[in-house]
Amino acid sequence: MEKRNVVGRRLSFTQLLSTCHLQVPIIQRDYAQGRKGEFEIRNAFLDKLFGYLSGNEIERDLDFIYGNTIEENGLPKFIPLDGQQRLTTLMLLHWYLALRSDSFAHFAGIALHRNEEDGYVVSKFSYETRSASRNFCNALFQTDLDLHTLLPADKGKINALSKTIRNAYWFSLSWINDPTVKGMLNMLDAIHERFYPGSEGFYERLADQQRRVITFLFLDLDEHNLSDDLYIKMNARGVTLTSFENFKANFEQYLSQVTLRDRRYFLDFDGVRREVFLKSYYAHQLDTTWSNIFWTLSKYDPDNYDVFLTNFIRTMAIAVYSSANGINVNKHEKILEPLLSRSSPISFYGYNKLGLFKGLEDNALHELDEQIVDEIIRFLDILQNRPSAESYFSKGFYFNENSVLRNLFSTNYKVAEYGSRVKFYAYYKYLISRGSEDFKGIAEWLRVVHNLVEGTLPYDRLSGFLNSIRSIDLLLPLASDILPGIAGMVAGLPGFDDYQWREEKMKARLIVMDGEWRELILQAEQHSYFNGQIGFLLFLAGVEQSGILLDTEMDQELNSKIKAAFAGYFKKAEKVFSKNGLRESLSAKGEYIWERALLSLGNYSLKESHNQSFLIGFDRDISWKRFFKLDKDEAAHRGHSNILKAIFDSLDVNDIEGSLKRGISSREKGNSWRERFIDNPALFSYLGGKRYFRQNTAHGFVIFKGERMSGGHAELLSYDLYTRYFAGMEILPFTDRDYYLAGGEDVFNRPCAFFDKWFYKDTHFALDVFGNLDGSVLLRFFFRKDGFFPSEIDQVLLDVGFEFIEKEENYLLCLPEDEIIEKLLSIFLALDGVKQSELQKLA
Repeated sequence: MEKRNVVGRRLSFTQLLSTCHLQVPIIQRDYAQGRKGEFEIRNAFLDKLFGYLSGNEIERDLDFIYGNTIEENGLPKFIPLDGQQRLTTLMLLHWYLALRSDSFAHFAGIALHRNEEDGYVVSKFSYETRSASRNFCNALFQTDLDLHTLLPADKGKINALSKTIRNAYWFSLSWINDPTVKGMLNMLDAIHERFYPGSEGFYERLADQQRRVITFLFLDLDEHNLSDDLYIKMNARGVTLTSFENFKANFEQYLSQVTLRDRRYFLDFDGVRREVFLKSYYAHQLDTTWSNIFWTLSKYDPDNYDVFLTNFIRTMAIAVYSSANGINVNKHEKILEPLLSRSSPISFYGYNKLGLFKGLEDNALHELDEQIVDEIIRFLDILQNRPSAESYFSKGFYFNENSVLRNLFSTNYKVAEYGSRVKFYAYYKYLISRGSEDFKGIAEWLRVVHNLVEGTLPYDRLSGFLNSIRSIDLLLPLASDILPGIAGMVAGLPGFDDYQWREEKMKARLIVMDGEWRELILQAEQHSYFNGQIGFLLFLAGVEQSGILLDTEMDQELNSKIKAAFAGYFKKAEKVFSKNGLRESLSAKGEYIWERALLSLGNYSLKESHNQSFLIGFDRDISWKRFFKLDKDEAAHRGHSNILKAIFDSLDVNDIEGSLKRGISSREKGNSWRERFIDNPALFSYLGGKRYFRQNTAHGFVIFKGERMSGGHAELLSYDLYTRYFAGMEILPFTDRDYYLAGGEDVFNRPCAFFDKWFYKDTHFALDVFGNLDGSVLLRFFFRKDGFFPSEIDQVLLDVGFEFIEKEENYLLCLPEDEIIEKLLSIFLALDGVKQSELQKLA
């Protein structure tokens, strides 16, 4: 069988329209490029056309147009099998630009045809799909519309042109339901937005058949004796390109415009090494050796593969732009924030809208784009060229390569992942700055970075993340031998927690001074809860007092003593803390012996906003790890450090629980609020997830289930009495007891314990117990809803000391806390006596 080369003729749209009519066949779908949901594809195509028309180049091809040419009523008609979307957009653009240039007569001479038989003028571009589409094309392309007198757009929309067309006398309301008509109206609004103003002279360039700007390769299947099988095979009609395939194709097209200085690329062809262009190198590597990296990371899932690759490019863009110093700060954040936070995938057009991958339109950004490309290639080449069976640090404590890469490349961007991004940045920058063979210092480098990041998390602002990236750049020259490098540094490190930076310098000096410190420090750092933050152990061991912070040498005897102390304190810390924080055996079981032992030494709580917390496992401001930093405020620092030292010194490593209980029982008792929590563990059981309390509110000292005063909360004194005494009391004549949790700070709606459900002479009585701000207790006896005080009740209440408040129709009694139990018992006894007397009368 003879092998033939199929070559299309290069034509412009006006050349094609001058020679034949264009009729989109009935088998084709509606005008999809104009659908509302296709705005990115639509805008990207219009941007491309605008760029072509505003440039100086000619014959900018829009790829192949396939179809058949037929003759109907003596007229040649081209029936496109592929290209109808592009042809429709070009027809609309020609009409619009003709109006912009007052060249409608020229357009009409090319685009309209008068039938000889009936004299009707029709459009030479039409749809066979529906009569509505065909009639709309006939009407629209005969309309010489004044673009300067459009109706105002609807509020929040850009629809001035389509609104004007829909309100024209010739527009049939039935057309609006046709999907092709709707699509064409959407496209016209998009054209108007993109090309008005700024398109002066575009029609003349577009219609110039000598210097054709926009062309396509026209292929008549009948002319080449080809069936439409060719189209099906070459274009896989009916199967749309995925967003990944579109992105991949556009990105590779962008690479054809990139020339990296001092970089040359080579590939092997049949054993011969040849130099190739950047685009060819990238495409070849991505389809071969690099694909194995993403294929392995994605766990051999094709869908994940696509996501991983596009997110990798996004990750690299974030990394490069985060470290850039040569662009305007506002533009910097405008680019980074969508890259970090947009949860949907970013198309190539989306990158262009942010200013990325646009070529030479912005020289500063173009240099950064070239840096992204360069670092992508260098990084992937290093990963590819390392020993295939080896994955550096894949299971390391300080940097789990597979975990970090998977996390960033599979992310849905609902969170910014600042911490992982800083670690990744330090990792890949080390590799590309030192080459694939120099891994000498990377383990220590990544250890230091891990500790700094974990000690800083969580990042709450983009600015903090950017400062961390720039601090990594400052440290990179030292990365191959990082410990001696940072041991002598004095300045702070922006973007990282000051306390953690100080700790890293201290540990570096210890390890540089005495290699035996390395094992001690690494063992403590790798405790799953401390996770690199062990400054409190250095403090307990006395490192600060040793003079190491002043960069002085310790004598051997002192060094040995401090190492032994450090090891001892770590053994105790292991017994107290597990991977999630405080060991359950020391906090739960209703005893809370760790917290109570700490309170016996002082107020160890930390402040967060208006609240104080008894601390939790993980939180930036109120965790045990934050307590270890001793950095909250200067006033509390000395007290907290004394508490921390005292509690650890009191621990018996072989009997942690026993030593804590002995500390509680042997404390010097006082009369503060801390004594209530020490003596009554049930108060800890009430606390919610953040273990909040607040002093000096309108309701006194309150404890929270939630986080705010607006939620239900208890008052400390009344709740302490309720949990400690009221549960076991004989409360007759009342039959119910409970605690009322108030919300807000209304002084007339306070939390209290109460005794309820005594019904006497058709009246429902209750007794509230409040804690007063001065530490006294207030009793309130009252009736619910409509009722009255029988005289015998009045007498009993007055006898026990109540005062009647006429305005509020209740009885009040205030007394010291140490008298409350005896007084309540006497009240219950007296009221129950009244009840019994009444029962005897009735009997």
